[in-house]
Amino acid sequence: MQHLQTKPTRSRGKQTIFVHNELHKCTHMFVRRDSVRRPLQVPYDGPCPVIKRSDKFYKVSIHGKPTSETKPNLRKTRSGRRDLFPIRNE
Repeated sequence: MQHLQTKPTRSRGKQTIFVHNELHKCTHMFVRRDSVRRPLQVPYDGPCPVIKRSDKFYKVSIHGKPTSETKPNLRKTRSGRRDLFPIRNE
């Protein structure tokens, strides 16, 4: 037992976060709630309209109130109907 050594910790470094490539085109998004959920409670609010975009933050309207959200907390909406959530060509 005296000759056993601990295993060195693994360096996590900079972890990359998946961001969908169509996120900058969507007019509506789902916003993830970072809270303790009850059973069968959905983890996302939305679809919420996008008010303003920047490199790291998106301003979305949640229940009528403008809120700043980071990209990892956002998911694009998927709808078969283009008239509900049209994709802007910017």
